Amino acid sequence: MPIDYLKRILTARVYDVAEETSLEPAENLSARIGNRVLLKREDMQPVFSFKLRGAYNRMVRLSAEQLGRGVIAASAGNHAQGVALSASRLGCRAVIVMPVTTPQVKIDAVRGLGGEVVLRHVSDAGLRVVNGTDAAQEADVVVVAGTDQVDYADLRDASLSAARSGDLLGTARDPTLPMPGGHWPGTGALLAAVETASGVTAQIVGKPEPQLFRTAIDRLGGGPTLAVGDRVDSDIAAARAAGIDGALVLSGGMSAEQAEAASADGGPVPVATAADLRTLVLGDAAA
Repeated sequence: MPIDYLKRILTARVYDVAEETSLEPAENLSARIGNRVLLKREDMQPVFSFKLRGAYNRMVRLSAEQLGRGVIAASAGNHAQGVALSASRLGCRAVIVMPVTTPQVKIDAVRGLGGEVVLRHVSDAGLRVVNGTDAAQEADVVVVAGTDQVDYADLRDASLSAARSGDLLGTARDPTLPMPGGHWPGTGALLAAVETASGVTAQIVGKPEPQLFRTAIDRLGGGPTLAVGDRVDSDIAAARAAGIDGALVLSGGMSAEQAEAASADGGPVPVATAADLRTLVLGDAAA
């Protein structure tokens, strides 16, 4: 490695905000491919990914005048959080443009770090979001996605619009959302309320339908693919429908007993099952 490049690495200011994360051996994967594989644990960063490094390294080089004007970024997740945290540490304004389909947990994370979130996407497709307006009960398309911001008025308006237009989309059918304190109602629970009230069966654009995985495979360029999820009836079912292998992690979506029952009842069988993603990848080395 050139000395100048090494010096730039060692003197980079990313560790003003980033952590020096460890390298951990992936014993099972190393044995499988006949090479030594090490995992860089960037999931241990404050924003749970390596994206913080690039964001801060660029922003810290801005002049005081440039920082005074603030920064703007377009991201639906990890980069957005990296920019928001960097801006907070550098004392500047950060505006993050996110698609309206961004999960609420990611929007909340960016806002929690001081970022200002702007939701754009639907207007670019010639559509208009009518939530909370006088036109909310006359929407042409109703999309039900997981959120903890829904109230009775939202369910009422969605049901009336779906009954009128007959065009109802759901991003998934997961009935619950695993959280530290227990299971919260998931997208499937919200969708069931709208389907029951409107009498319309939703078209699912996410799991357990295969199109989400097919799109991801196409963008990755094909090749052997393993989908990892925490539910047999959604994640593993979608993997099977897409013609790829699915591995199950018991990190909250299902217990081992529930997973076995789901597979025994005609559901798909995962190619591997582990307590969590770390154990799935590292095997015995995770203990």
